[in-house]
Amino acid sequence: MNVWLFKLGEQTPLDEGDPKLSRTAMLAEEFHRAGHDVIWWMATYDHLSKTQRSTKDIVKEVRPGYQIRMLFTTGYRRNVSVQRIIDHWVFDRRLKDEIERLPKPDVIVAAYPTIGACKVLTRYAIANDVPIFIDVRDMWPDIFREYLPAVARRMYPLMFRKQIRGARFVFSNADGIIGITDEFIDWALGYTRRARCESDYVAPLAYNEAPLTPAGLNKGLEYWASQGIAHQDQVICFFGVLSKKIDLRAIASAMPSLSERFPRLKLVLCGNGDELEYVRSLFKGRENVLFPGWVEKAQILTLMHLSKLGLAPYVADRPDFLMSIPTKIIEYFAGSLPVLTSLKGVSLRVITENRCGRYYHDPESFIDAVSGFLDSPAQLDDAGRRARELYEREYRGEVVYRGVREHVERQVAVA
Repeated sequence: MNVWLFKLGEQTPLDEGDPKLSRTAMLAEEFHRAGHDVIWWMATYDHLSKTQRSTKDIVKEVRPGYQIRMLFTTGYRRNVSVQRIIDHWVFDRRLKDEIERLPKPDVIVAAYPTIGACKVLTRYAIANDVPIFIDVRDMWPDIFREYLPAVARRMYPLMFRKQIRGARFVFSNADGIIGITDEFIDWALGYTRRARCESDYVAPLAYNEAPLTPAGLNKGLEYWASQGIAHQDQVICFFGVLSKKIDLRAIASAMPSLSERFPRLKLVLCGNGDELEYVRSLFKGRENVLFPGWVEKAQILTLMHLSKLGLAPYVADRPDFLMSIPTKIIEYFAGSLPVLTSLKGVSLRVITENRCGRYYHDPESFIDAVSGFLDSPAQLDDAGRRARELYEREYRGEVVYRGVREHVERQVAVA
């Protein structure tokens, strides 16, 4: 088959350094490995690093039969901004023109969001009789309601009527909905007039464990030693974008007490983002809280090797977080790290059922969660082992995305 994939912003196997590949990149590898030709449509602008790959359209061949087509857009500095709206508007119009220049594919798998690009691809699929599967990863536009002041939320249906109509069009015309959880599929179907059917498929966010060579491990250990991290330290790690989705206030309040009780405790917060300076201010004066900035894949793997616990400090009441389990938590599972999380919903259910982490909701419960693990090496080791077993069983990328590929193949064959 000739397969088109869409994901606006994600690291690719051709990015500089040691790129960390996510869902679409892994899907592309899976389809291509099975003998299909793949074109991945995306933007030149890298959403994660907030950098431009190119000042013009580029076509890159990963290998024969696997191509990435990047369309130039203006970029943006803040995730919630007029500049981002303009960036997406430009991409949608460029995509509409460019897809008409190529032979039509046999199937399209489009990551949702963005709404605009999925609308463009869905219209194309209808006009050209091409099956399209919408891979639902975020609850646009509903999640925008969370950014509105409380007094304005009643106006959400009016303010976002265009986006709501777009979501209804995309989901109603999809040949199948792929969701990261059952709850996400049910949410998407709420925009349609149909019930779940065989063409819908649950594929959790997954993670492909990257091999860490002895040389890579030694280089990583040298880097973290230069940052003040040693094997004897009791490290709690975090990797991610420091945005309004992250809430570290309870941790900041708990750190003085924990630092006194555990003198070798280190909290390592890796990443950049709009809220970096605010987060720094929360931990001002705390020498055992480190901000290394954006780190590469090998450094992430090495830090997990050095860590005792993984931190998932997400805003607790967002509906999209309650209905999913973030990739970050799955990454900790792969690293045999018990998880400390503020999330309820799906994440808490998974962690509780598999006894591979603990929930906190305030400074006192965070202190109890950390102390419970660090005071009991046996419990810490057992939770880490359970986390790894859960990863192998449910969240290994090769298994999850092989399932997606086989599902799409079956549905296209039936059609």
